[in-house]
Amino acid sequence: MILAGIESPALGRNSERSYRSVLRYFCAWHPLRFGHFPTFPTPPRALKLYLMDHFGWPDRASAQPLSRILLRVTMPKAVNETLIAHGYKRESGRQKMSTIRHHFQVLAILHPRLGVPSPLLDPHVDQLIWECRRAARLIADVPRRRPALPRTQFDAMLATCGSNYFFGVRDRALLYFAWASGGRAAVPAH
Repeated sequence: MILAGIESPALGRNSERSYRSVLRYFCAWHPLRFGHFPTFPTPPRALKLYLMDHFGWPDRASAQPLSRILLRVTMPKAVNETLIAHGYKRESGRQKMSTIRHHFQVLAILHPRLGVPSPLLDPHVDQLIWECRRAARLIADVPRRRPALPRTQFDAMLATCGSNYFFGVRDRALLYFAWASGGRAAVPAH
């Protein structure tokens, strides 16, 4: 039933596979921490613990110089080892904030589709996410952006479009769309 909540004809294969993976992981982690499978709507305390288990919580004692902030992960070693042993997690340790945000986005999409309110709207959860995002910036745990394609290389790509009216116009339109939107290469290709 939970996985049925993410199925949509408009959803791409990779997105659906990613959403399923996130939900499988969440449904494996939840019983290890709470003793039962997740219920929907998910209680805000479960999301708080998920965030502290996977990203960590800034250790106030170590936060003297902000450049050397330490994050204390609360996940018990036995839970972590179980998730790794059963293939739900690849390696031990803290996850990046971008990964946590993706997991929370999946849960934010799932809840309305199941007809229940999203726990991410809870002000305490929102505040905790904000604090963890701030800590991520302080420890330089931010996504690395790729440099933009230089205009000269873009013009060279346009020059390769064929002289056939239909295909040449189509190819140029796709290139201009990708250039203007800053989208990933896979999005305009599909």
